[in-house]
Amino acid sequence: MRRVEPWGLFRNGSTWYLQAYDLDSQAERTFRLNRIEALQVENIPIHRPTAYQASQAMFHSWDIGEQPDTLDVELELSPTLARWLTENPVHPRQELDGLRLIIPIRNQRYFVNWLLGLEGARLVGPES
Repeated sequence: MRRVEPWGLFRNGSTWYLQAYDLDSQAERTFRLNRIEALQVENIPIHRPTAYQASQAMFHSWDIGEQPDTLDVELELSPTLARWLTENPVHPRQELDGLRLIIPIRNQRYFVNWLLGLEGARLVGPES
């Protein structure tokens, strides 16, 4: 059972997702619609952030996973890639400081596949 404030629906391939704020864990979460078994709709106003936009739901497969918590991954970037990621953020919560990028991930396998195809990035941490 989860108590959430729905923010938006989006599709990744043929799968639909609900992006929402989980009131119990006090964090943003993404839920696959085909895994929701029952709904109880309450007539309570939600508090969607004013800065929220539907485009924030567009992200890589490594941001969709079964783990309830994210893992912060740190990358060292080439100057060219750092400039590109400044203009084209890879994640709405990425932290880019000079040539260091920290991004939250949920699915390590998809992230490694994405990273292997990325020129100009070196994994710094975590060691696992």
